[in-house]
Amino acid sequence: MNANRRALLMSGGAMALGPLVGCSSLVPDPLVPDLLRNRAYDTSLADASSSAAKPTAPPSLGAQLPLPPLFDDIERRTFDFFWGIGNPVNGLVPDRYPSKSPCSIAAVGFALTAYAVGVDRGYVGHDLARERTLATVRFFRDAPQGPQPRGKTGHKGFFYHFIDMKTGARAWRSEVSTVDTALLLAGMLHAQAYFDSDHPDEVEIRDAVDKIYWRIDWKWAQVRGSLISMAGAPRKDTSPTTGRATTRRCWWCCWRSARRPTPSTRAPGGRGPRAIATRGAASWATST
Repeated sequence: MNANRRALLMSGGAMALGPLVGCSSLVPDPLVPDLLRNRAYDTSLADASSSAAKPTAPPSLGAQLPLPPLFDDIERRTFDFFWGIGNPVNGLVPDRYPSKSPCSIAAVGFALTAYAVGVDRGYVGHDLARERTLATVRFFRDAPQGPQPRGKTGHKGFFYHFIDMKTGARAWRSEVSTVDTALLLAGMLHAQAYFDSDHPDEVEIRDAVDKIYWRIDWKWAQVRGSLISMAGAPRKDTSPTTGRATTRRCWWCCWRSARRPTPSTRAPGGRGPRAIATRGAASWATST
């Protein structure tokens, strides 16, 4: 498709869908129906319905058919990826591999989940997974925050999308990302629930996750009613920003997140991390 035509279609899509996610500033006010805008902002009915709902027991899964061996291989390779390329000192995981890149905080969230799965599958020992998890949550708990555009890991409890693999400082011109912070938190909350013993390290993991979770200032990210902006950037007013690309990403994330089942078949246990994982971890300990 012609690049100009693609840009025109994307702009038109953003203008059409923007009001649905609260980005009414993308379209002149006279063009945005009041009914459409009100549906985006007025959440009172949904809030009331949610508050009135009674908890229900999860449905029984019943007998499940065994999955093909391919799924075991995918699980193992996924674990090896996160375990092998992560920095064991601070738990940071690069955005991509093998090309050099900064850490993506979303990748860290996925890694934290992979560590727990790795223990259950026998890919890594419980002690090693706990050690890596503790290093990760300690780093984010103690990482510097503030409105300064350089030398900080986040602001208002949120974190920059991309940070330096060693120092954790903001990389490139990265944004303070609410969606990627949420993905990081999802992994942290999973780890908090998984490491539930009285071991001092596991107590510290749970406490650190609580500190990270509860200090986030979600009100700062709500610049359009009760809706949450996708990202913010250091600037004089230090307020979150939205835009055409943000609108597209929001819809893309919603589409991509639908119906992604997690295979429940366990792979044979007892296997330690593969050689590539050992080499990857060693490279962080020895690189300058």
